[in-house]
Amino acid sequence: MLARMAAARALEIDPGDTQARAALLLLKPVYGNWKEIEAGCRRLLKDHAARSLIQFYLAATLCEVGRWREALPILSDLARREPFWPLVQMRIFCALVSAGRVEEAEELLDATIKKWPRRADFWSMKIYHLLEAGRLPEAVAFASDLAKRPTHADRSIHIQL
Repeated sequence: MLARMAAARALEIDPGDTQARAALLLLKPVYGNWKEIEAGCRRLLKDHAARSLIQFYLAATLCEVGRWREALPILSDLARREPFWPLVQMRIFCALVSAGRVEEAEELLDATIKKWPRRADFWSMKIYHLLEAGRLPEAVAFASDLAKRPTHADRSIHIQL
């Protein structure tokens, strides 16, 4: 509520405030509002194409409604501009798998794990992906390899084999 009020006040002061417009879009729940969010993001990106957060939110909205193939070029462009934003890589992986490009997705995930070896979310994503694909022996081998486990003390990772 406070964020909405702040954004509304910013628009009263400056009706062209892109950040305030983006904030109001980001505060909307995707479900039931996807057309409005998509249109709002596209409007904002016309004048401010380099706004990474708006671009990500547009792609995320497209993913949420199953438009993976439309989201992929947006995410790929964003990944080139924001190479150190791991959440973009995660979305690309999900979009590739959902679009049926599994081999490409797995290559991306392996490269991402090498790039961010301490990120437990990517490590877990690989295990879950292998399990969902019915590749239990690979999942067990990956989870059993202590060298592949994230090196930080993440207490949320408890895999018993």
